[in-house]
Amino acid sequence: MTKLVDKYMNLESWLSELPIGKIEVILVHDVQDNETALEINRILTEINDNRIKYFERTFGAPGLTRNFGMTAINSEWMWFVDADDLPDIENVLQELESDAPDVEVIIGHFQIDSNGDRTAINPSNKSDLRAIARDPGIWRMVFRTRVFVDYKFQEFRMAEDQLFLIDAHIFERKIKFSYKIFYTYFKHPKGQLTSQKSAISELEKTIPLVVARIQKTGQKTRTYLEVMLARQIATQLKHSTNSEILINLGRNFSSTKKLKFGSQVRVGFELLRILAFKAVGGKNE
Repeated sequence: MTKLVDKYMNLESWLSELPIGKIEVILVHDVQDNETALEINRILTEINDNRIKYFERTFGAPGLTRNFGMTAINSEWMWFVDADDLPDIENVLQELESDAPDVEVIIGHFQIDSNGDRTAINPSNKSDLRAIARDPGIWRMVFRTRVFVDYKFQEFRMAEDQLFLIDAHIFERKIKFSYKIFYTYFKHPKGQLTSQKSAISELEKTIPLVVARIQKTGQKTRTYLEVMLARQIATQLKHSTNSEILINLGRNFSSTKKLKFGSQVRVGFELLRILAFKAVGGKNE
């Protein structure tokens, strides 16, 4: 139980310190075991704040959990937060108080906590939308509900947030950039989806979907989508040891040769093709 309690210390910390004012929390537990449900219920019983709405469902995917949460939202703005991280609610509220009526999304800075050592990441630059593509963490973005609530996440455990951002035309939106830290992302190598090979293998399915979306978009947005695609390819190359996955991804290279991708994507697909070639013993596919 000690490890379980440690995992939800951050959740208990910020839920117990919700600032006074108009704020609501939609807490959706994607149930995997009874112990976690008991621990969350203990936390909520002790906090006893009626602004927290709690739901237990079984989805098996973060995107589907968020979709359900969006059906319960009644506020002007929405923000997606993971249970094992730390949001800075005060910083976000300060930005919301000074937002312009036409702003559709507010994007802040974030920091990464790795075993207690924190590194600030400053990707929010008005002149560089590529930074959003390079660091597309959805948890540092606050969305105007009426603009984004009808867009849905897909069932994948990896890159589902990037597909959401692409489908919601994030690079064409009226964006307000903040230099405040909105979020602290905690690295838990043994517990996070980004460290699970079964989740990372789903990039085999998401990469072709991003390719399809690139083909349908204009040149201005295409540049940013290519950065996202290159990032997914790099992640797959870094973590995958499954030859069949590499073979299938390598086949994507053949179907995209006629597309004029940027250099990052072309290099990525070429690496996939080479690895796929090696995976089948040097036989042509």
